Amino acid sequence: MNILKHFDGGVSVKYRPREGGTAQGFPVFGGQQFPNLRNEEYAQLPVVLNVRVKIFDLADEKELLEYEGIRDRIANRSWFQIDKTKLVSADGLSIKIHLEWAEPEGRVVAGRSNNGDTNA
Repeated sequence: MNILKHFDGGVSVKYRPREGGTAQGFPVFGGQQFPNLRNEEYAQLPVVLNVRVKIFDLADEKELLEYEGIRDRIANRSWFQIDKTKLVSADGLSIKIHLEWAEPEGRVVAGRSNNGDTNA
């Protein structure tokens, strides 16, 4: 499965990193340190997913803000939603959201030095 098909061309401008991102706009694991890569290596940088799961209590202001932040990143193609389920209490007065999402990031292949040479 080509994971990038879920992102319609990459991350929107709102969440694209200014430095240290993949060609599609995903952050690179490990932060800003980035080896010198040829253009074709940069374009083919592997993207991996970090899957997250949480139940949000939308009556809690802090959890609501966290939920909105995650949904904003999903809407801007920085992350993507796997599953969302509303959990309504028996009396109908409390609503929680079970959310599963994935946070993609590029991975520099092990064995690359900072000058682009392979370490054998």
